[in-house]
Amino acid sequence: MPKNTWWAEKLSEHGGYSRMATTKGMLARGDTQQSIAAWWGGEINSGRVNEIANRSKPWVLEFDDEKQAPMNKLPPPGPYVSGHHANRAWLALQSVDDAFDASISKQKAAQAALRRAMKALKEPGDE
Repeated sequence: MPKNTWWAEKLSEHGGYSRMATTKGMLARGDTQQSIAAWWGGEINSGRVNEIANRSKPWVLEFDDEKQAPMNKLPPPGPYVSGHHANRAWLALQSVDDAFDASISKQKAAQAALRRAMKALKEPGDE
């Protein structure tokens, strides 16, 4: 096992391939180093990706036997959403969730009224 276990960890969301195999696959596909670094979300920078692309550091050589992940196991090609845009999307989704909550509570009140009316129809009432 290579010393740098972060790179070696197998990820279920990448079909069981490691970060190194995924990064190698993204490089082979032609993704920019900046996009690859962005995919990993700040866990690495484009300098690390450059070291992998050029095999310029000893730690990268520990992974020489690691094959690249196949194209159908790679994430979609970049560019990727920035933190700013991801936050805006999150806020929009939160407002949709709030709307569902409000709708559900209105539906429950309407359902309760309907059930009261149905019950009233079933029971003999004063005429």
